[in-house]
Amino acid sequence: MGVLEQLRVLDLTDVSGVFGTRLLADLGADVIRVEAADGGSLRQSGPFIDGNFGVELGYYHQYHNANKRSVVLDLEDAEGIKSLHQILTTTHVLVESGQPGHLDRFGLGYQQLAERYPWLVYVSVSPFGQDGPWSTRHGNDLIAAATGGILGVSGSPDEPPMQGNGDPSYKMAGLLAATGAMVAWYGAQGSGTGRWVDISVQEATTMLVVQSMNPCIYTRENRVPQRRGFMGPIHRCADGRYMAARATPNSVHRLESYAREHGFEPGSSEGAPGADIMAQIARVSSAREVMALVESLDLIGLPVGRFEDMTQTEHFIATRQFSEVRSSALGRNLSFVRSPVAGVRGDQRIRPAPQLGEHSREVMEEAREHVIQGPQSHDDTSDLSNPLSGIRVLDFTWVLAGPLGTRILANFGAEVIRIESSVRPDTVRHSGPTANTSGMFNDANAGKKSVSLDLTRAEAIDIVKRMVADADVVTNNFRAGVLDRMGLGYETLKSINPRIVFAHLPGCGNEGPWANRGTFGGILMAASGFNEISGFEGSPPWGICCAYPDFTSPYLLAMQVLAAVYKSRQTGVGQEIVIDQLSAMISLLGVEWMRFGLEGVVPRNANRNFNYCPHGVYPVAGEDRWCAIVVDDDAKWQILCQAMGKPEMAEDPRFANHESRKLHEDELDAIIAQWTMAQDGWQLADELQSMGIAAALVEMLDDMIERDPQLAHRHHYQQVVQPTDPDITLTLDREAIHFVGMDRKIERAPTLGEHNHEVLRAHPLNFSSVEIENLIESGVLR
Repeated sequence: MGVLEQLRVLDLTDVSGVFGTRLLADLGADVIRVEAADGGSLRQSGPFIDGNFGVELGYYHQYHNANKRSVVLDLEDAEGIKSLHQILTTTHVLVESGQPGHLDRFGLGYQQLAERYPWLVYVSVSPFGQDGPWSTRHGNDLIAAATGGILGVSGSPDEPPMQGNGDPSYKMAGLLAATGAMVAWYGAQGSGTGRWVDISVQEATTMLVVQSMNPCIYTRENRVPQRRGFMGPIHRCADGRYMAARATPNSVHRLESYAREHGFEPGSSEGAPGADIMAQIARVSSAREVMALVESLDLIGLPVGRFEDMTQTEHFIATRQFSEVRSSALGRNLSFVRSPVAGVRGDQRIRPAPQLGEHSREVMEEAREHVIQGPQSHDDTSDLSNPLSGIRVLDFTWVLAGPLGTRILANFGAEVIRIESSVRPDTVRHSGPTANTSGMFNDANAGKKSVSLDLTRAEAIDIVKRMVADADVVTNNFRAGVLDRMGLGYETLKSINPRIVFAHLPGCGNEGPWANRGTFGGILMAASGFNEISGFEGSPPWGICCAYPDFTSPYLLAMQVLAAVYKSRQTGVGQEIVIDQLSAMISLLGVEWMRFGLEGVVPRNANRNFNYCPHGVYPVAGEDRWCAIVVDDDAKWQILCQAMGKPEMAEDPRFANHESRKLHEDELDAIIAQWTMAQDGWQLADELQSMGIAAALVEMLDDMIERDPQLAHRHHYQQVVQPTDPDITLTLDREAIHFVGMDRKIERAPTLGEHNHEVLRAHPLNFSSVEIENLIESGVLR
């Protein structure tokens, strides 16, 4: 049993939201998937095992429905609706996805259910959110990538914008949905009142570009980021393999000394530290030799993962990254990657996806036998906008992945206290004009408090230990063992507070040969295999232009912390959570990995999708401007032909149906590109959307901030001013997990040490003003 064995989830999602319910199932929730007799759109999504269509054979279904139960109900039938309501009497969370309001006609919209089941948490995932001028528009992963910013900056400058493989926008939406469900459900335990959680796939995607398209780049620097190829950097080695490798400001001198000793050029000061030296070394060295150098000089680096090598990689063997799961329905083994929530879940065995309707009888019998399981108490004094009020977090995380995770907790009411120091400053804090005005730092640390301690001093360590006695959570993303060496490891902290939840985000986990390796998100993305399967044929394995794990790990941190805190408050016993960021990154490629395991196929995405045609990015008027267009069936194809003024193409044997269009996709894309290239991208997208065709301009940062009406309507960007620098206005991303009817306004990030007096004077420390001044004079507080 997992940590959420008391949670029952009703799953009414399609491909855009199903990853979220898989995460809840992996955490131990009883996820009941309600399906139509034909399996619905998800089971009909390909590719299919051995190329054979079938409701049990889709890789998307097999991966995303693992650990769930399946019930077949006909929502067009009164008996089906009655049965669903019977299940709802024992349901805590309902997750649905698709166009806003599509369940209303069955009487299953939020407002309709909230009166009958007031405890119910209702999570909706839709292309653009539940309200706004674009709320009724059509979308998919490519459209979200176009409007959410990541498409415009990904790929080579001499190629079209490139969508990453593995549905990154849908993965982000699923992560937000699962985290939003956990936040709302946690709050419902105290208030007895559910929430409507509104997840926009577009806004979920914007959280991928907090770094590469931080709004302050435009609003303060007046600059619009362009495509530049890689995040990493990525180096081609002499043996044809690739390495993602660089130095840090603290290690670049070692690399420079090595370069001088071995006759390499000293390199430029621009770009990632030591990247140009590493490129020179890679050109004359094998990937194995470069890896050995990275290890010997303690640099940042990992090999660019290739599926065909990864099962034999010693680190992945040691971390049990891959496993075979027997599917009795298929009569064969399926290759699964380790769950992204294995840190809190442990190594619970993965159950294969259920057969269609496999659990219909047992679920209905359970529903008839049980009474309502919603919270029985209703606290009228509960702050519904701050459901995590009362949770105290001591936050040692720095840079992006960890701080963005604890920011989510702070945004919903948790007291998050950053433990930081001017002795070992957060590099992101100091990446702006002043220590308090970095756009990325302020985005990642909104709503927190700051205490500045010199953790090389025994007195500072003692203060932290006293704070732990009254805390719920301690978070860090240092290398494995760092806090242990400081005397603040989990064993020490739980002896002070047995209910403490200790969450650790090491780049490569806490076991295996790479456990002590320093990493960055772009390097983890490359090592996961993502880069190798993303991009156009013949292009280097550059991946997408964001440090992908830095923006997925925050949600994995938040949801696992909440699951563990819930369990801790039930049992009085905390736990250590290890969130292996590299392992979690690989889990985002579960569908692609499963297909490779059975068929040996390593698909490279080039803005195309098995289930859609056309599905691409096409040039429009203006310099380097593009429009994404997606057709999902033959009827929409006929509409597009009319829009192009080429109705005869609908009858052309090359393009008459989906299968023939896929066979002639190069020809088809060339014809569409010829049609689009003289048109205004905004206007073209508007016209196609009015015809029911998913389309969107590929937005750049200035488009998102100044011209996108949906992001403006949903107030995605917010301006704040730091009191230390009142002349500098910062533009930040608001919280992308939205509770309908509640303001999402975020609070500014703290200045360094801003809350020293407040925190040290409060319980459980109770320092006097004189004692605090003595700590400042002695350098303990600094």
